[in-house]
Amino acid sequence: MSHTDIWHRYQSFHSTETVQRCLEKIYKNKRIEAPQEKAYQNGYSFIYYLKHAENFFIQGKNAPLAIQPLLYFYGLTQLLKACLLTVDPDYPASSSVLAHGVTSRKRKKQHYCFFEDEVKIQRNGLYDHVSVILFGQKQQGMEKYTMNQLLSRIPELADSYLFHREERPLTKVTVEANKLYLTEPMAAQYHMSIGRLQEFLQYNINHKQTTDLPGTVLLSKSNINPFFSDFLMYNSTEKQYYLPSDRENCIHLPELLTHYLLLYNLSMITRYETEWWYDLLLTHSNDSYVFISKFLDISYRKIPAYCLEYLLQAPACNGEDQVEF
Repeated sequence: MSHTDIWHRYQSFHSTETVQRCLEKIYKNKRIEAPQEKAYQNGYSFIYYLKHAENFFIQGKNAPLAIQPLLYFYGLTQLLKACLLTVDPDYPASSSVLAHGVTSRKRKKQHYCFFEDEVKIQRNGLYDHVSVILFGQKQQGMEKYTMNQLLSRIPELADSYLFHREERPLTKVTVEANKLYLTEPMAAQYHMSIGRLQEFLQYNINHKQTTDLPGTVLLSKSNINPFFSDFLMYNSTEKQYYLPSDRENCIHLPELLTHYLLLYNLSMITRYETEWWYDLLLTHSNDSYVFISKFLDISYRKIPAYCLEYLLQAPACNGEDQVEF
């Protein structure tokens, strides 16, 4: 699906009457008090978030790469706010959820390396609120991630890691009929037997210890929904699922939050590290340029598609419709 088609699909949510009706049904299903009143209050905000996101993304695609991270980051935040209104009708209930909820070094060290740069998660802010409300994940303390950790979780960058860094951070896996099939080479990568790997993945993907047919892991719809999945990663170009190649990189982080953290840091670099940023953009001095430019193109395509899929699958919002990634 082209990006123009994606925004055309969003037009279904540009009717206040339809949006208010959908929100009211969702709130009733969730047994939220005063569903009609809250749906009426949130209808316009929901539409405005989507329209603002569309403007950010479209202007970002037409803008120089130098300012794309800033536009895509704010486009993503607007889409997440619209998604939040489907489960949190009182958003924003306090000013604490308005901050970004992430920090990064504003002054980079000498001999700065983008791949080694870090972002830290704060206890409050939009990131934490989205993590809890949309994905059911509460952050534990001041978690931090390097840019390399985050980029290596973007499956469309797997070929770039192999070509530029001679690394294979992700492994292709076979998913058919809601089953993930395990192989001996996969088990060897994790230094486990297939049986032990099955237990490990059952627990981490399904969050419970269950057994299925030997050598397979049973997946629920949320496990293979790219919006919610926090362990399996989906390559929208290949239509292929991936797992981390190394057990150490098996972290629970939905891809949208990965994009959030990367775009946040890149937007901060855009604003505060102008000299380093333009040196990279104009001289292509290291591999960071290739990874960043490819990542921005991936964000432009995947973020609106993932959020549209979420909204279309929300109860009362045409749950039979699907987005072709």
